[in-house]
Amino acid sequence: MSSFRQHLLWFPAAWLVVLAAPGVAAQGTPTSPTPSPNTPTPSGASGAQPPPTGSTPPPTGSTPPPTESTPPPTESTPPPTEPTPPPTESTPSPTEPTPPPPPPAPIAPKPTPAPELTKFQVQSHAYSGFRWPGYTVGASIRGGGGMFGSSLGQGNPLVTGYRFVERGGFISGFVVGGIFYLLGATAASMPDSTSVSTSSYLRTNNRGETERVTTTTYTATSSRSAAEREAALEAAGEGAKGLIAYRQQSFELDVFTRKWFGSDLGDARGYRMNFLFTVYTGKRFILEGGFGFGDVSAIVPGKDILVEEKYVGIPVRFIVPWGPFYAQAAVDLNFRGLDFGLLADDEIETREVDGRRMRVDPVRPIPLTISVNAMLWRLHLSVGVETARPWTGQFGYVATAGARF
Repeated sequence: MSSFRQHLLWFPAAWLVVLAAPGVAAQGTPTSPTPSPNTPTPSGASGAQPPPTGSTPPPTGSTPPPTESTPPPTESTPPPTEPTPPPTESTPSPTEPTPPPPPPAPIAPKPTPAPELTKFQVQSHAYSGFRWPGYTVGASIRGGGGMFGSSLGQGNPLVTGYRFVERGGFISGFVVGGIFYLLGATAASMPDSTSVSTSSYLRTNNRGETERVTTTTYTATSSRSAAEREAALEAAGEGAKGLIAYRQQSFELDVFTRKWFGSDLGDARGYRMNFLFTVYTGKRFILEGGFGFGDVSAIVPGKDILVEEKYVGIPVRFIVPWGPFYAQAAVDLNFRGLDFGLLADDEIETREVDGRRMRVDPVRPIPLTISVNAMLWRLHLSVGVETARPWTGQFGYVATAGARF
């Protein structure tokens, strides 16, 4: 055989060796593969025979070792993600039915309404008695060293009389409204300035006598126009209407007499009245204030002493209602007694009363009265302690009883 033909026979064999070389390098140390019963082994094959192709999948669950030909992972390769955890028990399965919504919260029952008050309970409630219009007509009695006690320390008169109290009525409204309108009208008509001029001349009368005649002229000037005065009058009228319609007010009138219910029990004569307006109304207390005036004279029993009390001032009432009862602290700030007797005249004054010459004991007290009152249906009862000069230890008592309308 020529050399050319030998080369033609060795060339295919060399090509097969070159193709089988990468498989041998990848396997490393050659092992004898387990022959498959379906794969025939060619005769005369050596360890350089390549393994079967990748048609047969690797066993499940086993990871083949990395080969030298596998490139290492680069930085751009993302790390393997962790497996998603299985759903928890609280997450319902897609196949399970959706549970129904929870039932709504039960509706709270309505509070039981308060029982309606009876007519007797309403009429026996002190707080309601101060809020609604009402009238009380009754009698009163005072004794001891209270409001009308003598300052000479030789005894005290017994003061009896009748009492009228109005709350939220018309009497006090009309009186106060009328006074307010009169003051407003007086201010609207007052001039800005006044002047007085005097002139005289001589004349001869019918008897032929010469006499001097003097004439005094008063001149008043006002810079306000008629429209301005009319506006001031209208403002005063509107204010008076508001005071008349105002219902948070009260009126107290005491008339003292010596013929109390036809008897000679009393020792005093005179009157005392107060106009009160509600300054504050709360759940716990009520505060009232206003103005008042009075004039009372009383005879000390068995003594020729006449106690004379004159009053012009501001009454103040502090009231604490509690059911059918209420406590009251009353103070009458008498302007005539603000000097506490320091400016009294040293001269002794006497006066004849009922044919008897008596010494006048002028008192200008600032009395403090603390009382407990009860409103029981149509009755109004009150009892308290009062003093005009607590620093001297003089205390007296006061009691009233009346019918409510």
